[in-house]
Amino acid sequence: MSSAPQWPAIAEDHPLNQLLKALPALIKAAGGYSEVYGVTLDPSGPFHTKLILQKFLRANANDVDKAKAQLGKTLAWRSSFKPLETLDEKFSKEIFGGLGYVIEIEGVPGSQNKKDVVTFNIYGAVKDNKATFGNLDQ
Repeated sequence: MSSAPQWPAIAEDHPLNQLLKALPALIKAAGGYSEVYGVTLDPSGPFHTKLILQKFLRANANDVDKAKAQLGKTLAWRSSFKPLETLDEKFSKEIFGGLGYVIEIEGVPGSQNKKDVVTFNIYGAVKDNKATFGNLDQ
């Protein structure tokens, strides 16, 4: 039986810990919304929360203020857009068929997963740009 992944020990003033301390206020400002990429962000700092926060720090060269601003905007947008609800949406095969694929693969070098998910977007297969990209509500 494997245990949950553990984050290595880091200094109290490390940018990751600074962003983690700001997380409750960011979640509150987003109306309580706390999900990013399917991970519920938890201010107690479990591994996957820290992994998501690290992505925001890396995107902002470890600038905590910039990472906080970006994460805050992300949470606010996701709160209004509700991306997890889109998982059940149905789309026209006439417009979107053949434009993307989702597959599972095994044996990815460096991955600890038995299977990994890969997505492909095939924009070259678009037959009608206006039909495909013209309706921003789709």
